[in-house]
Amino acid sequence: MSTPSPRYDAWQTAFYCSWLANDASQHDVLVPLDHSQKWPQCLEKAREQATQIFTERLTDKVRQALLQGQDLIGDDWQTVWGPVVYVKGARPLVTPFSAQATFEATNAMLVVHSARQQRYIVAIAGTNPHSAYDWLREDFTLTPGYDWRSALKHWRSGAALTSGNPALATLDNGTFTGVSQLLAMRDASGQGLLSFLQSVNASGCTLTVTGHSLGGALSPTLALALVDPEHPLQDNWQADQLRVYATAGATPGNAALAQRYLNTLPASIGDSASPWQVWNAVVWNQFDVVPRAWALSTLDALPGLYAQASYQGKKAYGDVQLAEIWALVKMAQVKAGLFELENGLCTHLDSAQISGILNPDATPETGFAWNAGTPSAPVWLTPAQMQAGQSATAIAWVDQVLYQHIHAYTELVLGTSPEVAQNGG
Repeated sequence: MSTPSPRYDAWQTAFYCSWLANDASQHDVLVPLDHSQKWPQCLEKAREQATQIFTERLTDKVRQALLQGQDLIGDDWQTVWGPVVYVKGARPLVTPFSAQATFEATNAMLVVHSARQQRYIVAIAGTNPHSAYDWLREDFTLTPGYDWRSALKHWRSGAALTSGNPALATLDNGTFTGVSQLLAMRDASGQGLLSFLQSVNASGCTLTVTGHSLGGALSPTLALALVDPEHPLQDNWQADQLRVYATAGATPGNAALAQRYLNTLPASIGDSASPWQVWNAVVWNQFDVVPRAWALSTLDALPGLYAQASYQGKKAYGDVQLAEIWALVKMAQVKAGLFELENGLCTHLDSAQISGILNPDATPETGFAWNAGTPSAPVWLTPAQMQAGQSATAIAWVDQVLYQHIHAYTELVLGTSPEVAQNGG
């Protein structure tokens, strides 16, 4: 009896797995504090307990999703490393007088394997929306930038870091921090990702590194570090075995770094040339705020797109809301400008032939979400998804940003509703 072919192709399977890594961000963990110990030890013990809880929850969620998604991705996928969850620390409001502390997942990563498909997938979580550390340290910190070669030596042997400049491949500070956290992770047996990848039989196999949002910046950076032509972090996998499926990721560094990446892992498209069937270039929704950072050219166009959003002649956003969007963009432009002064322009990981834009033909009028439900039970749909003449009301621009950064991808890549995607990951 033959095994039925999975419904998802290679790109959709990678996206599905990247979604699984994000489940640790769905819930916080509350841990009672043991005040019989000194305060630093008390907090550290609580952090370790929270990490264990997060890891157990994510392990169970991934196991269920791989089982429930067998008809989508194939029936022989197994978790072979991790999941590993990194927890930075308790929320700042905790004090020595607190009875308990709240913890959030900071980063998460896992590796799954299909023997039948001869494929390994490294799935990296994106930003935890509840984690101030994620936002401030890994997402919004660009300077100082680091010389890419010094970062590789640092990850290999702890060598000192050196500053970057426009002539050198230069990694931004937040992405460096995120990749450093990933490489420091250890599973229950004490094995790190590099050790695991070095230990498996890679012959005839492919290795996909995938992630969304923050994971969309970390996944290509980690992949390049694995097979960098001068200083690879391992030698078991070669560049032609690697595939990167990065979605909604911001720029990880300057133009020289982007060129080094694309020289090592050239962008390519699938036979059917669907916009999301792209390897090694960041796949992004043109209405999404996040992947427009930190390149000045893509940031500049953002407020204009939101200003054009309308349905049946009704504007989505008023002057006050547009001013708020402009303020957000201006803040991002200042950060990008400071990075440019020291390290050169932040540059996307794409090429002239392969842009990675999911919906290049969509307009603000057809691509923006509106609420076709009620205030208490919203139904987010684009005008293209609604019947002609169906009434709809505008949603807040922050909800629009959320829709375009998360739900739009599940619809465009998986062809499914956000609820189905969330249930799967």
